[in-house]
Amino acid sequence: MNASYVGKITEIFPIELADRLESAVVVCGEGGKWQGVVEKGKWQIGDQCVAFLQDAIIPAIPGLEFMDKSKRRVKMARFRGAPSECVIFDLIVSGEVGDEVSEQLGVTKYEKPIPAQMQGQAKGNFPTFIPKTSEENFQRVQSVLEYLASVPIYATLKIDGTSATAYRRNGEFGVCSRTMDLKDGENIYWKMAKKYDLENKMPDGYAIQFEIYGETIGVPKNPLGIKGQDIAVFNLYNSETLRYCDYAELVSFCDKHELPRPPEIDIKGARTPDEWRALAEIAKYPNGKPAEGIVVRSLVETRVGRLRASMKIINLQYKD
Repeated sequence: MNASYVGKITEIFPIELADRLESAVVVCGEGGKWQGVVEKGKWQIGDQCVAFLQDAIIPAIPGLEFMDKSKRRVKMARFRGAPSECVIFDLIVSGEVGDEVSEQLGVTKYEKPIPAQMQGQAKGNFPTFIPKTSEENFQRVQSVLEYLASVPIYATLKIDGTSATAYRRNGEFGVCSRTMDLKDGENIYWKMAKKYDLENKMPDGYAIQFEIYGETIGVPKNPLGIKGQDIAVFNLYNSETLRYCDYAELVSFCDKHELPRPPEIDIKGARTPDEWRALAEIAKYPNGKPAEGIVVRSLVETRVGRLRASMKIINLQYKD
């Protein structure tokens, strides 16, 4: 589930004009490296803790009553100007630093709701020959963060909507939500596939992945402010070679078939965590409203160990 980990405090910083609070960095093994706001003087470097990460839904645990106002969902934000990317808590659990403890604690993970009339009927499980859409926070993938600091990269706005996949495999065309292969019908996923005639544009052995956004897409504020719905294609995947296509291939495919992509942004030389956070917080959608964040990738598709050279940086001041 990847929602809560045993962590260790590795750094502590003062927060300007905050007499009772300070900023702490917690390392969670494969769970990543996160920064949170804690009570001043309560923690020492080397202390063990539990870190509840983004979108964790925390059960009613004594001492965490302040989470009630967010319906017990962990949201990344800034608090007193400092990054608050996780909830750090002194809870006794069974495990070592880096162990995932969501099941032990009864922690679940928030999933963005999609209106029932737009969900569609499942034809089957998500295809095994295509990876599900899942962009990792940079805090979770330190090796990727370090790799992207030294290679040619590009960055796009992170569109706030619901992800979809369209594919053709052995002559069969299909459309998926984030988790299921869907029957052709009156749902937003097939509606967008037909709008852009994807069935006739998809070559065999390929899939595209895109964000659907706009009115009534489970994002009540419709942050991009468009009428109706639209898509932004962010992945082109070769299901024969089992690899994502390079940036140049993605751009060429989208240009050829007149498929929109997420707006690109000037990365302004950003390479450190604080520089990425700052860039994400000034990123804006075409209508001038704050963006949910940015996505950064290598121009040439690369694996860093088991991980794709790709990461997202959430705007800590974004309100969903």
